[in-house]
Amino acid sequence: MSKEGQRDVSLFYATRIFRGTPRWKLALHDAQKGSDALADDFSCAAGFKINTASTQSVVALIHYVKHGVRKGVSYEKHLWKRERPYVNHPGPICLPETERALLGWSYPSGHAAAGYATALTLASLLPERREALLKRGHLFGESRVICGVHWNSDILAGEEVARAYIKHEQTDPHFQALLKAAKVDLATHRRELVPPDSAECVRETKIR
Repeated sequence: MSKEGQRDVSLFYATRIFRGTPRWKLALHDAQKGSDALADDFSCAAGFKINTASTQSVVALIHYVKHGVRKGVSYEKHLWKRERPYVNHPGPICLPETERALLGWSYPSGHAAAGYATALTLASLLPERREALLKRGHLFGESRVICGVHWNSDILAGEEVARAYIKHEQTDPHFQALLKAAKVDLATHRRELVPPDSAECVRETKIR
């Protein structure tokens, strides 16, 4: 086994102790599916509530990015066909067995790719929040390690896929149109943006 593989296994077992902790609860929250849930996960880092009710154009942009980056991930998964950690290693997992069967291959992490691509996209909309957004993007991917459904190297690979995807999208007219619409929307309705849940943000900041 390579050194990276040894580190992956070590981190899998080391992170089983998080079960029942605030970090475990955040990982469960991050595991929720859908573009709305993904958008909401970045509300604290963005400084306002991201949802279809108040920032529909931003959610539409995130939806586009999420599905776009996952296409590249799908190809890579079938190329490498890497088993999930829990297949051969015992320990508490944050997802029920019925959901685990639907996850497919492990490398790279589609969850991490979608989360980090979202972070990079929001950072271009909100450059003043870039550091917080990128930290949240990494934390989002890291949640999959905490959950026990991904290796750490899956997360790092997912982030690399996200960087390459966002770089490629800079020349895509549709992406640029969605980005522009979101920028205009935020500038126009800046005073109407809803603050995120303060208690939730305090808990998230402590974990970060």
